[in-house]
Amino acid sequence: MTHSLAAFLLTLGLAPSAPAPATDPLPKVPDGFKVELVLQAPDIEAPTALCVAANGDVYFAEDPMDMSGPPTKNLDRIWLLKGGDPQRKVLFTEQMWAVMGLEIVGDKLFVVHAPHVTVFTLDAEGKAKERKELFTDLGPPVAGVPSFNDHIPSGIHMGMDGWLYVSIGDKGIPKMTRKEKDQGSTHVAEGRERRTKEGNHISLEGGGVIRFRPDGSGLEVFASGTRNHLDVPMDEQDRIYVRDNTDDGDGWNTRFMHLIPGGFYGYPWAFKQRPAETLPMIHDFGGGSPCGGWVYCDDGLPETYRGRIFHCEWGKGQVLAVKVEADGAAFKYVDEIKFMDPAGTGVKDFRPFTLRPTADGRGFYVTDWGFSGWLTKLKAGRLWKVTYVKDDVKPQPRGNEADSVEKLIQRLDHPAHSERLRGAADVDDERCRGDGRPGDEAGGGQADTGRATARAVGAARAGLAEMAGDRHENDGGAG
Repeated sequence: MTHSLAAFLLTLGLAPSAPAPATDPLPKVPDGFKVELVLQAPDIEAPTALCVAANGDVYFAEDPMDMSGPPTKNLDRIWLLKGGDPQRKVLFTEQMWAVMGLEIVGDKLFVVHAPHVTVFTLDAEGKAKERKELFTDLGPPVAGVPSFNDHIPSGIHMGMDGWLYVSIGDKGIPKMTRKEKDQGSTHVAEGRERRTKEGNHISLEGGGVIRFRPDGSGLEVFASGTRNHLDVPMDEQDRIYVRDNTDDGDGWNTRFMHLIPGGFYGYPWAFKQRPAETLPMIHDFGGGSPCGGWVYCDDGLPETYRGRIFHCEWGKGQVLAVKVEADGAAFKYVDEIKFMDPAGTGVKDFRPFTLRPTADGRGFYVTDWGFSGWLTKLKAGRLWKVTYVKDDVKPQPRGNEADSVEKLIQRLDHPAHSERLRGAADVDDERCRGDGRPGDEAGGGQADTGRATARAVGAARAGLAEMAGDRHENDGGAG
């Protein structure tokens, strides 16, 4: 535009329009989905773990220990986005060790930051009102040695059986203290489980999965012989599917596996030296660096996505969703969908780390490391939200904190697994015994009946969990 034309427009009271601001590029997502950039650096830095509360609050961790460093100083933080709103970002806690796992169960936020498992009790605003160290010896005493915080305890997930499951990298667990004083110690290495009457510990050589109850009781090794999967994706039957990291060219590629109680999968030597003693994988994906994952069993997405195992593939820079189907007593790979893909979009350094579904089941939040490396003096990172926007899927309404005992029990029949899981946790909660919930008024009647039913459901659930634990012990453990 010439100066004379601009002056003429000004005399008419018409200012020349400014160029439209450039919009940030977005990764590709399937038809029917919308992707939003919720946060980006410098408003978010090196994001890792993530979880979403039933009311839509989003908790995410930042891991500056493994970017600006040092990886041996407790520099990590957890943030709260009220209602998922980036304008309502609140610092939840700081001075944590490397936060690699977050899980909400009722009013408790469980945090895996090796060597600690910490439990925060939440107030009505979702902020921390109490902190308790559940364990202080999960993994090596200093997990960031010799390089950075990798191959360590990471993702945590609550099962329908009432146990918390934790992914363990192959730095293993030297010695982790059980709450019980009278059950001796259990040591798992190379597919062998050795029990002693001395002490009250578990140890795990290499990677795998452990589990314990929310109060820390019942600690045990669930599966072993894996390398470095960073999560414990579980379906509605509590089946665990992991996508394990490669050993960089020595024969252990990106393995997609179904982990079973007592299962031994062969890393680091047995898969070559004694393959008959190990359990097989479902599929070999070749190279890659998979991180967090989730099995989608809710009712807010089309059928094609239900039951799929989603994983953040950090190395490939994609979010992928795998379909499996039963194959005798095992499972077989069917296909894979690219759920988020930056190819051809202009999005640089898309490095997804963890994903968790939105509270309404209509999509996912995804943390993105935003840089193809570690231990660099650089602020990078993003938080994405992917939402299904077509109106051909109608998810059922979710419950809320004020639900009566009867409604809590009804949630156990909800079509969304996440809602059934929350309902089961609430049924287990002390509040179901009468704390002013609607219908809990004194005088008995339906309130007493509801509480009695809740206790019966909780007792049955605990009994099933106990039976599962007994089966694990009777199987002789790993291998």
